[in-house]
Amino acid sequence: MTTRPVLTVEIAFDSSAIAWNPSSWTDVTAYVRDIAIRRGRTDEIEDFTAGTCTLTFDNRDRRFDPLNTASPYNGKLLSRRQIRVKATWAGTTYTLFRGNVSGWGVSPDVSGDSVWQVEAYDWLAYLAGVTLPASLLAYYVVGLTSPDITTYLPLGTSDQVCLDQVGSNDYTHTISDPKTGEDVGPFLGGGSQQYDGTYGTIGPVIDSAGAWTVSFWFKTDVPGPAGGLNPILAGAGPDPVTIGIDEYGRLAYRRGSGNTAHSGFSAIDPSIWHNGTIGYDGSGVVQIWVDGLLLSAGNATGTGTDGTGFQLIGFSTNPVDSTYFTGNLAHIIFYSDTTYVTQTELFAKQTHAAGMQGRFIFDSTDSYAGYTTCQLAGYISNVAGIDPTLTDQDDGEIIPMGITLGGTALQAIQQLAYTERGRTFVNGLGRLQIQGSNHDYTSTNSTTVQSIFTDADLSVTPHSAPFSAVSAIQYNDAHLVNQAEVTIGSGSGYTASDSTSQATYGIRRQTYDTWLGSQDQARTYGDIVISQYSEPQLRIESWTVNPYTSASYAFPEILTREISDRVRLDLFTDEAYPISQEMLIEQIEHQITPETWLTTYSGSPAVHAWLLEDATYGLLEDTTILG
Repeated sequence: MTTRPVLTVEIAFDSSAIAWNPSSWTDVTAYVRDIAIRRGRTDEIEDFTAGTCTLTFDNRDRRFDPLNTASPYNGKLLSRRQIRVKATWAGTTYTLFRGNVSGWGVSPDVSGDSVWQVEAYDWLAYLAGVTLPASLLAYYVVGLTSPDITTYLPLGTSDQVCLDQVGSNDYTHTISDPKTGEDVGPFLGGGSQQYDGTYGTIGPVIDSAGAWTVSFWFKTDVPGPAGGLNPILAGAGPDPVTIGIDEYGRLAYRRGSGNTAHSGFSAIDPSIWHNGTIGYDGSGVVQIWVDGLLLSAGNATGTGTDGTGFQLIGFSTNPVDSTYFTGNLAHIIFYSDTTYVTQTELFAKQTHAAGMQGRFIFDSTDSYAGYTTCQLAGYISNVAGIDPTLTDQDDGEIIPMGITLGGTALQAIQQLAYTERGRTFVNGLGRLQIQGSNHDYTSTNSTTVQSIFTDADLSVTPHSAPFSAVSAIQYNDAHLVNQAEVTIGSGSGYTASDSTSQATYGIRRQTYDTWLGSQDQARTYGDIVISQYSEPQLRIESWTVNPYTSASYAFPEILTREISDRVRLDLFTDEAYPISQEMLIEQIEHQITPETWLTTYSGSPAVHAWLLEDATYGLLEDTTILG
């Protein structure tokens, strides 16, 4: 009778580090002495680290010696060759690990024996070695795909990288000499990616006689001179139309020598980007929007020479104005509307949240959609070199904002997962898993118990396996949080508190730095934290299975289980006080030698947060706790 799975260890000596279908795999199982695999994290609070596989090989014939020219693998013992470990049980083969060998070496001992011990890491380690280019963040105004765009002037600043796309082309701003720059046409092009108001530029002539809408981003703390404007856009005629910041810091529109319409409130700040949108109806009425809010509607009829239209970007020839705009500009877009913009049109055409300069752009065929943390994590992994077909990706719930990159692909992906309250890990097959915050509520493997680890009678308990050891069962304050301060990508965050918990246990404060896009999202995030952690929790830190004690029951369960699966641990040793807890697997470890096999799991309590007035997560069930 078979009492253990058949193990297979293979190395892809002839293929690249990330090729999913290597040209060949070489079976090296006969030389394996022991295997140790670890994938996951200790609990739901921690980041996932790269999965590891440590193998010890018999190397007495020096076949794994990279200096041995007689080795059958001579010239192929290269760093980062792919390796995989498989186990076959009852006719089914399971992959326990797939990753990359870090390097090769020989370790002889005094007895004349010689072994090769290799460390292999999964693709999280690969992502940790890829530094993201600054150009990965390509900010984009949603309306760019609108058919009624007549002019797009991307511009760009040192803190707003522009790799904007129109059709299949990249367009960036060319800084020109003051007042004498080239007429660059309706879509600015060139090599520069910075615009800081040092110079103005002569752009295309944009007719201001009829109805139109213009949208742009600006950041400045400098008001205009008395009676004039800090100019953003201006005409080139003797009595031109002008858009800029007036002496009171308000976003203003002046039509020739006529009336000036303005935002009513100051819109200047040295550190925050604002979106300005101005719509003109063609007959003298203008609307001014700041960050998606209509702040003014007024008559702006004047005697200006309408036919000259807008042409000057970041400077003005009107003596009452400042000569050059002081501050930063980006994403100036003109629309050929038949009437001035409505609120519905505005929301459809642009991102308008305060402080948000745009969003990621994936490719030139990108259509309007709000990309979630999961989608962006998938995009980043693709940029890093992982084929998107090798990624299993949830839709995600959160559209992040205020994203800043300055590290590796793994750091960015982990921060996106943290913002989403999701998971990013590599499964046993070697596929990247990007799970959103609703995964534990919607995935069958996470909502329904998949295996039961118990000391009860296995013959009457389906999908059960015996545990051989259980770590400390704790009920303490290790994860207690009763004041959750949630920061967001841009703007004010939110602090969630539980006064009852604070009165009982004192204040346990935790800050969560996220790329959330709104205070409402921060409120939900904080409320979830409080609902889950404002009281001490029963935690079984880990449990171990020795499958040899009941191979026919144990191996089908331990070979099938994966991170984020829901399982149950039943302890009936003390019949008077039994313990039963449902867990979500967070970490899997295998220790395998010719004589032994131990599998250890770590998990997090499978407890759902309860959100009041939420159609999906506001429903009570037996695993819901009330915060």
